[in-house]
Amino acid sequence: MDISSFRTNNSVWRGAGRMAACLILWSAVFEAGALPASAADLTIETFDAPNSTRTVPVGINANGTITGFYGDARTGRIRGFLRDNWGDITVFNVPGSEYTAPAAINGGGTIAGAFRPVGGKLMGFIRNPRGGIVTFDTKAGILEPSAINDAGVVAGKVFQDTPLTQPGFVRDLKGLITIFRPTTGATSVSGVSINRTGQISGSFVDQYGEQGFVRDRLGVFSVFIVPGAKSTRPAAINAPGQVCGVYSVDVGGIRVDHGFLREPNGVLTFIDVPGATLTALNAINDFGEVTGIYREAGKDTIRGFIRRENGAFVYFDMPNSTRTDPRGLSLNSDITGVFKDSKQGGKERGFVVWVEE
Repeated sequence: MDISSFRTNNSVWRGAGRMAACLILWSAVFEAGALPASAADLTIETFDAPNSTRTVPVGINANGTITGFYGDARTGRIRGFLRDNWGDITVFNVPGSEYTAPAAINGGGTIAGAFRPVGGKLMGFIRNPRGGIVTFDTKAGILEPSAINDAGVVAGKVFQDTPLTQPGFVRDLKGLITIFRPTTGATSVSGVSINRTGQISGSFVDQYGEQGFVRDRLGVFSVFIVPGAKSTRPAAINAPGQVCGVYSVDVGGIRVDHGFLREPNGVLTFIDVPGATLTALNAINDFGEVTGIYREAGKDTIRGFIRRENGAFVYFDMPNSTRTDPRGLSLNSDITGVFKDSKQGGKERGFVVWVEE
């Protein structure tokens, strides 16, 4: 197994850097003309995997452990990484693979993702906190895991050639893989997420368009759409069963994205950053806090935000960034994601935002 550990030279904003982070925060607030931010102190760190052409974090747990994937400049291959809360990075790949891409990490530090053997097809893997890797596959098609819960149950989607469809899947603790479709006419399932109780959320496409779904642990589906939306795309589900995501509406022939939060009883809350022309929710924690992206009117830069439990917005941006894209949100309100660094030719780099009350 190819595993290496590194102490990286991370860019860290702490102490005086916290002032820099706060300046970024308040600048975003004033420029957007947004509601006042909640009382929070931000520590911002940017980082790169070693010898990387790009670094893309995908998830963070309550211990501050981050996982993701990166492009290896030496081999040209995609490899996985694990970054602890001290900044130490361990890189790894599934033995014999040319592509290893973690998709999610659970509270215990177990990672799920996809890999491809040299000359082979995409399959799934699970990496335990000690570094042991288990791989899995199905004859039903090409697997792409996207989520893992604290029990170790994995969910994702399957690419099938005959017929040409993309259903979802769930793999239980015994290794049994169940293929599912929210409706009989569903041809494409995506955005699959799973919570600790085994509920799964995501989106699918059928003859009625792109819709959202929640699948309970018994396999019963609840299908929903945002009224008046052209598409409804859930991004994540938390332990209580709240679902966050994006819905799109047509405004003069232009698609405009907005955020939504769906309660377990089906009640919808629509979430937009004040003054923004685009708002999208990417992740949610068990307290109902959400993180995502927004774009201010008249500007091209994409920025990040967290909406706290009390509804207050906190805004953040990375230095020299043209796009700051949060991907993961922990129980402690800490955020990880990827940004494009304009001073490095738009290179994708990792970041973590530690939110302190």
